[in-house]
Amino acid sequence: MMKNFFSILPTVLLSAFLIACSDEEKATKEQTNMDSEMVADASDFYHSGYVNKLNQLITWTDAGVMISGIWLKELPIDTTDLDMVLEKESAEPHKRFEKIYENAEIKIDGLKYYIKLNDELTLAFEKVGPRTIKDSQGIEYYTKKYPGE
Repeated sequence: MMKNFFSILPTVLLSAFLIACSDEEKATKEQTNMDSEMVADASDFYHSGYVNKLNQLITWTDAGVMISGIWLKELPIDTTDLDMVLEKESAEPHKRFEKIYENAEIKIDGLKYYIKLNDELTLAFEKVGPRTIKDSQGIEYYTKKYPGE
């Protein structure tokens, strides 16, 4: 009986090793696919833009970068970078604000977007998923557009 155990043991160990290698290769391929999707590009904002949970929007149109949203200034726990823009622009609380910054610039550094609206207003976002970015306050924004569309 012990002899049978030792004759089967190498087969079991080899099978376990092959399964472990296969799982590691699969995980590496999945990570590679995810990394290839995680490329920041200024075109990510073009004609689709990103919306946060407060329904505030930042998008790049033919005319420039558009900021749109309602400033709910009494919600300090949900302060977004766009709230800060609305405050600096003296937006009226609880009213829809919309402005196009015609000379805005979008620069990319790794997975970070730096959006200079004007000399006083610059926003920073980080790509955290194929269709998700996060502002400096930790608020996430989503787009319906897939990368490369």
